[in-house]
Amino acid sequence: MSLLLQNLVGASENFRNSGKSIRMCVFSLLQSQIVIKVNVPKQIRTYCPKCKAHQTHTVGVYKAGKRRALAKGERHHKREKKGYGGQKYPLQREFAKTTKKQTLRLKCKVCGYMRHKDGIRLRKLALM
Repeated sequence: MSLLLQNLVGASENFRNSGKSIRMCVFSLLQSQIVIKVNVPKQIRTYCPKCKAHQTHTVGVYKAGKRRALAKGERHHKREKKGYGGQKYPLQREFAKTTKKQTLRLKCKVCGYMRHKDGIRLRKLALM
């Protein structure tokens, strides 16, 4: 802990010159010190709503599918952007969060029913 305080005192001078607040200085130092990694087994035994019993499930990480260019919302957004006036809503350039929520995809080995388990915020998810 004393090493962290020494880093904080030394870095506060650098941040004072850069124009950032001391709160941002502490936050960035803490973020650099903490590494969040979660190991998740490839198979877990949990409740299957289709079988109505506990079964073994294979675990995977949910990945969003490819966006369809001909979907109604995509076509509407493209039409709104067309011509003068630019973007319909402002593009997000700076992100407040440093991590993303990882959603787990559980597939029952007996019936093949697939469901998603709400994720938690973490930097790295490792399937073991």
